[in-house]
Amino acid sequence: MGTNYYIGNEHLGKSSFGWKFTFQYYNTYKSIEDVKKKFKSGKITDEYEEEISFKELWDKIESKQSGKKHSNCITIDGYDFIDVNFS
Repeated sequence: MGTNYYIGNEHLGKSSFGWKFTFQYYNTYKSIEDVKKKFKSGKITDEYEEEISFKELWDKIESKQSGKKHSNCITIDGYDFIDVNFS
């Protein structure tokens, strides 16, 4: 079971129990700093339309860095990205 996160209709990524946070890959991402800028650009909500602050979400992301890694990921600065639609 996992939770998806969005800014508007744009998917940011998914947090799943036991796994590293998986970011949605966009070709504009060249570094984790690009990702942070995107995450700070608007109101972040989860799939239940509950708002979460950038800091709360980033703390969650960091706490999951030791989780299991998905296969076929793109890795940028040690973080996992998937270049497909997923739920």
